[in-house]
Amino acid sequence: MLKTYGIKQVLNKKVFLILITSFIFICFSRLNNLKMEDLNNRNTTDLSFSTVTIREGDFVESLIDRTEGMVKEYFSLTLKNSELALENKDLENYIEAYRYEMIGRIIDLNAVFKLEQRQYIEPIAKTIWKNINPEIAYPDNNGQEYKLDYTGIKPDHILKSWVLDLKYLYTCYILGIPYVEDDSANNMVFLYKIMDKIIPIFIIGFVLLLTYDTVSEENRQHISRSILSQPIKRTKYLHEKFFSNIVVIVPTIMIIITLICLFVAIDTGSYSMNMPILTTNNQWNTFIHHGMNLEKPQNSTRYGIYEIRKLGPTHVEWRSLGSELFQKVIFLPFWQILLVYSLEMILFVVFILAITIYISAMTNKKSISMGVSVGFIGGLYLVYKYFPKIPNPLLALETRNIISGASNFTLLSLTLIQVASILIVVLLGNYLFNRKDISY
Repeated sequence: MLKTYGIKQVLNKKVFLILITSFIFICFSRLNNLKMEDLNNRNTTDLSFSTVTIREGDFVESLIDRTEGMVKEYFSLTLKNSELALENKDLENYIEAYRYEMIGRIIDLNAVFKLEQRQYIEPIAKTIWKNINPEIAYPDNNGQEYKLDYTGIKPDHILKSWVLDLKYLYTCYILGIPYVEDDSANNMVFLYKIMDKIIPIFIIGFVLLLTYDTVSEENRQHISRSILSQPIKRTKYLHEKFFSNIVVIVPTIMIIITLICLFVAIDTGSYSMNMPILTTNNQWNTFIHHGMNLEKPQNSTRYGIYEIRKLGPTHVEWRSLGSELFQKVIFLPFWQILLVYSLEMILFVVFILAITIYISAMTNKKSISMGVSVGFIGGLYLVYKYFPKIPNPLLALETRNIISGASNFTLLSLTLIQVASILIVVLLGNYLFNRKDISY
């Protein structure tokens, strides 16, 4: 009975529809920005090597003229496959285009780096070559360097980044889906974008404005005293309030986001939920690791001492990706990432809800309840902002970055921090509410 009453209490609030409308407006605004980015930033990142090769065709032809034997054949094959890659993309034969692109990239990797650097290339490139071009021997020049003027001038982290680019393209090839970037206008990229800050911030506002007076208003109207005069434990009363709000808020958020994504799919196009997303393989066995830092200013030096790049829809920092994370990088389908993200957001809803419910239970005035709740969450945000290395439940704001390795925290640490924070708030809230005098 208490749970049913609590559900009705939430649904009957006028701010409920206002919040939903505001979130929809923000999402549509973000969608319009994405469509403009897609229109203005047409690029060929998926076929970047083939594009450069054709644009610098005279240079490639000079390499063909200056070399002989097997090396000459490899460069001839590079030029031919680059042409075929662009031709197939024009015909929208994306998967075949990617096969030709990867052949050229693998030849280039073996040509421009030193022999000792091939240890980073071969474990990935040999497997790919065997699957996409088995009729031709792997282009390692029989274990010898190509002995070109520009061989070996690039550092290891650049090589590793190129190898991961190749691996990502190969993942798209195997899955049979087109390569997309963060400015591609489709429903999956849109959802991936709003996962960063927009959804967590909406959760804070949605939960706070719906629940800040859940108990305080009943305290003021003496409703809670009437209820608790019956044989009902105070903790049960609060828990019923707690779970009734979860029953309303979590499905509401999920339904709204699903409907918005369906609209986006109709408006811009639907994309596979198998879209590869970069993450790391240590997310559930390490509390802290050396993650990427996407906040630093970009550096325009020759080989990007620091440079933010894109790997599919994910932003990465070139040096960290190549040096710190190379051995840990994996690509998971978006539906798996979305499942993990949803579970983390449910924990975040529960945490914010615990804050507002238990603060509300300690006062008779909703203005005080609102002020204390905002102050408490604001204090946590300041700690999160200015002391990012301190464990904080508001790390949930960067859940998407944590998944992609752009944080020193992992999913394990985020989950443990949120669960611990929820337990602390609930236990402390129960203790204080049991000691509160409600005989007024």
